Amino acid sequence: MFPFIHQDQFQEKAQSLKQALSVIKPFTVRLEVFQHFAHAKKCVMWLQPIDTETNDSTRVKEVYSIVEQEFPWCADKTRDFTPHLTLGQFGKKDVE
Repeated sequence: MFPFIHQDQFQEKAQSLKQALSVIKPFTVRLEVFQHFAHAKKCVMWLQPIDTETNDSTRVKEVYSIVEQEFPWCADKTRDFTPHLTLGQFGKKDVE
């Protein structure tokens, strides 16, 4: 939550988030599909989280949606959310 939430608010916000997320049952994800986002001069290499039960990222998106509702000032409204785990940034020619 840092740096988006001041440390003296961590406990309160964590409780709020825990309660909001309680509607989603725990699930397991696999991180096995490499992808990349291409930008003008660089690429971001990432792994796609896949729910082992549904074989997609729907529940990861549900988690994001709940977090976004709890902390709307943290969301990037300029683009759609793509569930991912960033591995690093590389020169565009190094990835493509």
